Order: sequence, then C-alpha cells, then structure tokens
Amino acid sequence: VWAWGANFGGELGDGTTVNRLSAVQLPGFTNAVALGTGDGVNLVATADGTVWSWGYNSRGALGDGTLTSRMTPAPVLALTGSVSLSSGQEHALAVTANGSLWAWGGNLTGQLGDGFPEKYLSRTASLFTGAKAVAGGDYFSVGVKPDGTVWTWGRNEQGQLGDGTTQDHWAPAQVPGLGSVAAVFARGSTALALKTDGTVWAWGDNASGQLGDGTTVSRASPAQVPGLTDVTELAAGEGFVLARRTDGTVWAWGSNGSGTLGDGTTTSRATPLAVPGLTDVRAVAAGGGFSVALKTDGAVWTWGSNGLGQLGDGSSSNWPPRTTPGLVPGLGGVTSVAAGTSHGVALKTDGTVWAWGDNYRGQLGDGSGSMGRSPVQALGFTGGTAIAAGSAHTIALQSDGTVWAWGYNGNGQLGDGFTDDQLAPAQVPGIIDATAIAAGTYHSFARRASGAVWAWGLNSEGQLGTGNAGYRVVPYQVSPAP
Repeated sequence: VWAWGANFGGELGDGTTVNRLSAVQLPGFTNAVALGTGDGVNLVATADGTVWSWGYNSRGALGDGTLTSRMTPAPVLALTGSVSLSSGQEHALAVTANGSLWAWGGNLTGQLGDGFPEKYLSRTASLFTGAKAVAGGDYFSVGVKPDGTVWTWGRNEQGQLGDGTTQDHWAPAQVPGLGSVAAVFARGSTALALKTDGTVWAWGDNASGQLGDGTTVSRASPAQVPGLTDVTELAAGEGFVLARRTDGTVWAWGSNGSGTLGDGTTTSRATPLAVPGLTDVRAVAAGGGFSVALKTDGAVWTWGSNGLGQLGDGSSSNWPPRTTPGLVPGLGGVTSVAAGTSHGVALKTDGTVWAWGDNYRGQLGDGSGSMGRSPVQALGFTGGTAIAAGSAHTIALQSDGTVWAWGYNGNGQLGDGFTDDQLAPAQVPGIIDATAIAAGTYHSFARRASGAVWAWGLNSEGQLGTGNAGYRVVPYQVSPAP
C-alpha cells in the first residue's frame, strides 16, 4: 500500500502529519487485496480478510471501539473475511465473503442503513462473532460462544461484566479465565454462568447475597458458588437466584423479603439451600419478587410477592407473602416458564402462551391491559416454541422462526420500529429464521439460524453490543455468523 497527498490528519498512515508530494509505502502491508478511502478515513483488507483502518475517527469510522483518530493502521475489531471496502463521510462499509454487509461510524442521515438514524451518536463495528446463548440484565448483556467462552458488554459499575474492573464496555469483551460455560443468566447487576460440569459461577452485585458465597460483597470477577453441583438450570431474580439440580430439586439464595426463597421464612440467605418439599421440577423462572417452578407433570407452582397477581392463584393479596410453593390452579400442559418483574409467562404443549400478573403495559398479551390474577391466553398466538420476559414485555418464538413481542415498548424493546406499547402479540419485522430468544430489562435478543445475534431496545449503557449508545426500535445485528 502506497499513499501520497494531504496528510493533515494522518490520513496517509505513515505516523506523521507531513504532506507527501510523492508516494510513500505503508510499512507492514505486503498482502493487501482491497482499499477503501473516504473523507479522512482509509481502509485496507489483507489476504486473510482482516480489515485495517486509520485517519479521522470522531464518529467511530475507524471501527476500533474508540472515537480517537489514528495516524497508523490498526485492525477493525473482529471484522474478518472482508472482500470489498468503502468509506464515506464519517462512516465505513465492508462486505464479507458470505455476503454480509457491515457498516459503522456516523449516522447523521441514516448512512449505516440500520433503520435508526442517530444524529449525535456514533457506533463501531461489532465484536461478537457467534453465540451459543445470550442473557440481558439491567443495562448490560452476557453471551456465550460455541467454544464456551463468556463475553459481556454494557454497564459495569458493580463489576457485572466480570473483567475485574468497573469500566463500561460499549462492545463485547471476553470475561477472563471463564471457560466451558453452557449457559449464562443475568438480572439487575448480577451475572451467573452454568458450566458443563454442573457448577455455578457468579459475579457483580451481591448486596443481597445473590452471589451465593456467604457474603454480601460485590465482586468484579467470576467465582464458583461453593457447595453447589449437578446444576442443570439457573434463574436470576431481583436479588435472588434459583438453581435446579439433576435430581429435580430447587436450591435458592439471596434476597427473601417477599418469600422468594420458598423456605417458609422472609430471611435472606447468602448460601444455597434446597426449597423444602419441592421435587420433580423440570424448569424454574425468577421474577422481581416471586418465583416460578414447572414440574414434570406440566403443572406450575409459584411463591413470593403477589400484589399484582404474579402468583396466578386468582388473588392479588401481598400480605403475608407466600413463603412456600403453591399450585397455579387450572394451568396444565406447560413446557416452559418465564418471569418478568411482576408477570409470569407459560408456554403450553399446544404452542399457546399464557400469562398472569401485572398487565399495565400489556405484557400479558390478552388485549385488555388489566391485571391477570389468573392465567390468560395471549391473543392469536400459536405455534410457540420458546418464551422470554423482560421487565414489562414478553417475547415468543414461533416454530416458523418468526419472533413476536408485546407489552412495554418505551425503549423499542418490541422491535416493531415504534415506541408504543402493544397489548397483544405483534411480529418483530425482518426476522424469519430465529432459533433462540432472550430478554433483558428493556431490551431483547434473537439468535438466527446462521448463529448471528440481533438485538433491539434500550442501549443507554451499550447493552446491545453495537459499540455505542442510543436505543434501537428495530433489530440490529450484534454479531455475524460464527
């Protein structure tokens, strides 16, 4: 690669700001295959598909996760396999070998083509290259790659990103030293990982003992929950955690002021203890102040707070709290459960979705907006294969790969291009091949058949992993296919 001409901003890539009247070779490039040049931004793709950039960067057009201009080439973060390049006014484009088009940088007039122009916010290329599972907490997100490594992004004031610091990340970064992870879970500012050996690891906020280590000291790096093995599923509530073991028992720890631990008391506990009398459990879910367990016979049991009907037993009495599990009457044939802040959700074997509890934002999907003290069916939705619940919104996956959402939409978490609440299921446009879904407090995820992850909703702390702030009212690709 050779360059010449104006060099006021270091756009020639030679490490200086000296104008060149004749061509000078850029050191280190002997296998370049493509070039892209724009207004102060330059790109090079090498034979291995790696993209390098340098020049003006106030809008993130260099794609390196910063807004710092640079006078020498450096790689665009995790963007490989590129075959053609272009850069324009404060933004850049790349096409990869599989035909995917990637854009980053300024978006004043929508030049990134993502359906959501942001006049004052920039964004950089994604870091997350493939996903086995994702989870969203309050203003942060967690993902697992097929190799068992864990990646986090977003807010980090409680150490919930697990990197040993409290520095926020606007794009995914690997959690050091944590491998062989099968699934991840997040709630509030706490994150958990379930390893393939059945052990549980936790980090982040620990004010209620939800890290399970016997203390209430928050931790910025993962550590194993002592004495807990043979775990097959976790659920993280607001300040408490449920763990289902292979023998069908449920173990709980953390905040217990509403009876969420199911031990007959309201005493919080910083170490795991089995929920008495609860056996044959096949799935668990944890809400804001209540717990849900699905038994192998398809029946659902709940306990904890009930002021908004979140126990689904036909009442809305919040005192005294139910401190032991009780059956949800009339709800059978259930295959999976989920829980929002104050609403529960169940997917039945016939593909219908039923929900109960708070419905102020339409999160029950029955079209009424009225509290559901007993389970009600989501209108017109059939063929469901998976469900997830955010704080006050619900998403569901259909067997045809489409994703549907309803409830609170003030941050675009329904992905329909608007911010109006939806009282009944509505399809998330543009996604027809999803294989998995997840929900954070005010944001949502879908993993597509290619392995790519798409996200939408609130992004004030970078929890969508797009490289910068600003909510998104339509799905945006966080990662390419692995």
